[in-house]
Amino acid sequence: MEEKRQYLESMAYLTVVSIRECQWYHQIWADRQKDMETFLNQHFPGRSERKQTQAQLLRRVQEGTFFGALEVDIDTPPHLRDKFSKMTPIFKNVEIERSQVGEHMQAFAEQHDIMTTPRRALIGSYKGDKILLGTPLLKFYLDQGLVVSRVHRAVQWRSHPWLEPFADFVSTSRRAADADPNQKSWERRPNWWAMRVLVASSWT
Repeated sequence: MEEKRQYLESMAYLTVVSIRECQWYHQIWADRQKDMETFLNQHFPGRSERKQTQAQLLRRVQEGTFFGALEVDIDTPPHLRDKFSKMTPIFKNVEIERSQVGEHMQAFAEQHDIMTTPRRALIGSYKGDKILLGTPLLKFYLDQGLVVSRVHRAVQWRSHPWLEPFADFVSTSRRAADADPNQKSWERRPNWWAMRVLVASSWT
């Protein structure tokens, strides 16, 4: 090792820096963490804000000063159900049984011997429990008079296509991986970074 260092130092155009491997990894990781914090602070406003009450969050959603997504319990009050009788306002993907569908569909299912076991389906409903809603849609629900009984989580970001460069990077990387088998490992890395960004952004 010493001979290699002396050889490299003998080259006038090189500056030799000696560092232990563990120190190098620590430095690289610290730089990445710093870059990640800069990115998150730039695109996820409110990370340094104090936690807000449910009423404060919902008021900001209606005012349009909080953009992002909220996981909520939401319901349509009884006096508004006639208004939405032709099309229920909330759509969700849930497991349903034959006994939970309307009379017409129950008869159809029995006639054709289907839905003998519960199955997942996209349905219309008057309520949603722990349903994740974007703030524009949630604002519409609140303006229509639907009631949020609980906010489980909330995440805020800026209302512009801040992931566009990342999406371009994912597409480019996958096209390159298709063209060059040696780059196949890149196919899954963008997914890992997407998860990393969401986890690091944290919930309000």
